[in-house]
Amino acid sequence: MMSAELVDMSIEQLNFAFDIQGLTPGQKVVLLVLANRANKKAEAWPSIESIVRQSCMSRSGVKNALRGLKERGLLFTKTRRNRANVYHLTLDQNLT
Repeated sequence: MMSAELVDMSIEQLNFAFDIQGLTPGQKVVLLVLANRANKKAEAWPSIESIVRQSCMSRSGVKNALRGLKERGLLFTKTRRNRANVYHLTLDQNLT
């Protein structure tokens, strides 16, 4: 069960994600998947396979969407060896 604080943060990140304009459909879906899983530090660490499953996109489509989101400054990635990357969302700074 998720704590109320974590649910509130996830909802806050989802609201920011919904407000972002100018994304491709794939970028929007991937962003929503990440925002839905974000903790109170606006970080999420799903595997690529989890994002593929939740977004109903191909692996290459997810990777392209992540690259586009990084280029727009909507997230940055911390790569971890033998573990899923950590994605830090910067949505509240990018309402454009």
